[in-house]
Amino acid sequence: MLWCRLLFATVAGITLVDRSPAGGEIFEIWTEPGSPEALTAFTVAATKIKSDGGNNQQAPPGSTLTLPVSVRFLDTQVNPVSGRMVSFRFLSVPSSATGQSLTATQATSGSDGIAETQVKLDNKPGMYTIRAVSSGLSGIIDFTATAVTPLQPPNIQESG
Repeated sequence: MLWCRLLFATVAGITLVDRSPAGGEIFEIWTEPGSPEALTAFTVAATKIKSDGGNNQQAPPGSTLTLPVSVRFLDTQVNPVSGRMVSFRFLSVPSSATGQSLTATQATSGSDGIAETQVKLDNKPGMYTIRAVSSGLSGIIDFTATAVTPLQPPNIQESG
C-alpha cells in the first residue's frame, strides 16, 4: 500500500499528514515543536454513494414530490460521511416540459451522510429522471418520478 507523507509547518508545531489511497487522512498535531505529546485526529473519505430515498414517486403534474430525492455518502466501514458535494440535474423530462425545478442543483452531505433536493414537476404528465453524481466517486444514481393526471370521476346522470 502506497502512502504519501506531507509535512506542514504550523504556528503550534508540526502537523504530519498521512494520506491513504482510499482518501482517508491521519493528522498528528504537536502543541509545541519537538513535543512527544501529540493529538491525533482522523478523517475518512467517502468511498461510496448510494440512493437514500425519493425514487419512483408519483404526483400530479405541476406539483412538488412528497419526498426529496436523496443520496447517502459512506466510508469503507459503511459509516456516514459529511461534507461531500453532489450535483443533481434533470436527465430526461416529458416532451415540451420546461417548468420542472430542483430546490438545489448542488448539495452537501450532513453528519448523517445525506444530501438531498426537492423536485417540482412541470405541468406535463409523464416520466422525469433526476441524476445525482459526485466528483471522485464512481456510480451514477438516477431517480424517476411520474407526473400522473388524476382520474376524473365519471359523469353519471340519473334517469327518470
